[in-house]
Amino acid sequence: MDSDSFGYILSIGDKNQLTSYSLTYLNSSEESFQLSFNLDGVKNLLKIPLQESSLGNKKWMNISLTFNVSSKKIILTVDHKTFSTDRYEFKTNITPNLFFGKHGSIIDVPLMAIKNLSITEGSNTYQFNFHESEGNTVYDAHGKGYGTVLHPNWLINDSYHWKHRFTTRSKSITSLAFDETNQRFIYINSDSIGYYEYGKDLNRKRPLNDIFPVPMNLGTSFVNSGTNELIVYEVNDLPNDSATIASIDLDNLNTKILSRHQLTQQRHHHNLIWDHNNNRFIIFGGFGNQRLNNTFNTFDLSTNKWDTLTLKGATISPRFFSGMVQTGPEEVLIFGGVGNESGDQSIGKTYYYDCYEVDFEKGNIKKLWEINRDQNLASVRNMVLSSDSTAFYTLNYSEYIPDSFLQMNRYDLNTGNFEILGDSVPIVSERIKTNANLYFNNETNEFYCTVQEFSIDGSNTINIFSLNNPPVSKKMIAKYTSEKTPTQYIWAYILSGIFLMLIFSWYIIKRWNKNKREKEKQIRTIIAVDQSTQYTGIANNSISLFGPFTVFDPDGKNISYLFSNKIRQLFVLILLHSWEKVPLGIVSEEINNILWPEKEPKKVKNTKNVAINQLRKTLLDMKGLEVVFTQGLFSISFDKDFHCDYFDFIKSLKALNQNAGNDKAMERLVYISKKGTFLKSFNHPYFDQIKTDFEHEVLKVIPDQIKHFHKENDYAKVVQLTEILSNIEQLNELSLYYKIHAYIKLGLVDRAKKYYNNFVIEYKKVLDDDFPYTFNEVTENIPDDLK
Repeated sequence: MDSDSFGYILSIGDKNQLTSYSLTYLNSSEESFQLSFNLDGVKNLLKIPLQESSLGNKKWMNISLTFNVSSKKIILTVDHKTFSTDRYEFKTNITPNLFFGKHGSIIDVPLMAIKNLSITEGSNTYQFNFHESEGNTVYDAHGKGYGTVLHPNWLINDSYHWKHRFTTRSKSITSLAFDETNQRFIYINSDSIGYYEYGKDLNRKRPLNDIFPVPMNLGTSFVNSGTNELIVYEVNDLPNDSATIASIDLDNLNTKILSRHQLTQQRHHHNLIWDHNNNRFIIFGGFGNQRLNNTFNTFDLSTNKWDTLTLKGATISPRFFSGMVQTGPEEVLIFGGVGNESGDQSIGKTYYYDCYEVDFEKGNIKKLWEINRDQNLASVRNMVLSSDSTAFYTLNYSEYIPDSFLQMNRYDLNTGNFEILGDSVPIVSERIKTNANLYFNNETNEFYCTVQEFSIDGSNTINIFSLNNPPVSKKMIAKYTSEKTPTQYIWAYILSGIFLMLIFSWYIIKRWNKNKREKEKQIRTIIAVDQSTQYTGIANNSISLFGPFTVFDPDGKNISYLFSNKIRQLFVLILLHSWEKVPLGIVSEEINNILWPEKEPKKVKNTKNVAINQLRKTLLDMKGLEVVFTQGLFSISFDKDFHCDYFDFIKSLKALNQNAGNDKAMERLVYISKKGTFLKSFNHPYFDQIKTDFEHEVLKVIPDQIKHFHKENDYAKVVQLTEILSNIEQLNELSLYYKIHAYIKLGLVDRAKKYYNNFVIEYKKVLDDDFPYTFNEVTENIPDDLK
């Protein structure tokens, strides 16, 4: 319950008389929180004081209310503290009416959630688990509908769909650590430290007293809760005599260098365990310098020295991307990973699904089990032990796929049997430093997933997601549908429908098979386009203006490096005026004004002539491509052997506009647009207008085509067209709505959710604001202004 809210939690009345009771929450001041039990319209009967610490997001109160007919007492128990009143106004036999929150003229409702409701009358007990995921009907544990809820937010959805909680970006490498003791995440870079307090959804950032002494490369860190310090460490790949391990006091932000020693090898995606009993941390595995590792190294914070542990028993092969979870004071489990028996990167890699128990006190390793999976999946570094210690949770993903996704798996500790739980979380896994992790917060009973994605320049983005415990599977979500049929009506419906089923069965089956085949055909088309590499824009004697500027000579050699920035601009400027222009070409003065506006007319002429000559020399490597100057115009002549993806795109766009459903043109547009933004590397102001004009041409054709094929139920073409549109205009909402609707119509719900998650994250990155609609709201309808 939110401590700042106020209102009615529960009202109990009798249908046959006016008497009623209510339980309300009051917040009379910043330091006074209480529950109030009232005889409505007459008087207050009980006031139960509450501690502010018991209120807030993800904090539950156990409440029991008993009406004792024989003793005429009402007993209210709140978190095992009992209060009672002798006032009892109900008659012996009543027909109760129960309302939670808003009803009738009661409109004040506190921000609260309800779970595990049990109602007992005599020998009858009605249990409500609230496992529904949609709809307005409340069912008991046996599936019988008893009540109605308005505008529900079913909690089970928060146990399946990861909720995006926080985003931060930094141009410099940032280290992220989970601080459960203080209910926050800590992120730190060279000059500042930030705190995301997830219970309050509060983000604070402070400058450091001094530049942090460790030059961060991987930025691995953890919190020593005993001393309230953040430990940041690097193991390799730093300049000589650099600080490699340092602590920062989280109370006063004073830093202290603990070590300048480096290990002999970098250790990307190693495992970390904080052994607070022995004041040391232990790392295992990792990858670097073309080698995989299976060593246990330990750093003692008492002596500030590294050491290597020698363990007996089973041998864990060299690996990285494995998971680790602590099961005892000095016991851990190590699961899975990517590696091979020799540790040599050149030999190739194996995806392991094995589990080892490591006892540091006894110095022993024991292999528990090994299973097979038909996927190549890595694990996040930190795993979570189940509350009953019979299983562990981790996030698995295909780290070698750039646009991958994280999926929670629960593995049985004894057998290795696994269950896939929750929805997926997107991750762009293009850089070796990119990482993800899994944490569990006992106070709020929820999981946290962190995703840190790196760019080539070292800038990085951190996203944090949460999921309620216990996580549920897709099967469980599907089990509790909004429209359950009461048992007493089932047979009546079945018998009344048998006759009609016999008459129409042949027609229905034929139609169903036809629809099924059509749907399967459309799904195959979507998958084929996703996986196809038929057209990449890389051809002999060609230029690519989508994505990175690329030029290939007649032998297929990439000669882009021959084009300096100014020569590239000059080439594309003349080329774009040499196709479908009347007259063909561009006047010399316009070139001068665009590319050298700051130069004097006398000087610019010489500069331009030098550039034109350089361009002519460069184009000698191309076939049938030549700079021509006629009638005062510069142009580039080319023949049929020359290819340009921009020319292909415009031709295909016109073909699609003339013939809706032109499969060849549509596929060509998809393939070209996949390469990246048109004129992506051209930042000159002149090209901005060309880009804008290009987008207008696309928007004149594609949206109408999308709407047409959506009405025709050709969802494969809708997906292809929205792919083109979103590649051209990144945050196009028409593309978002229609693609998600098309995916859902084809039963590709996971694809729809993944696309939505990617869109929301990108929306936040670009606009620095949250996308205003939830996934369910997007799926409910398409806004009128987009229809």
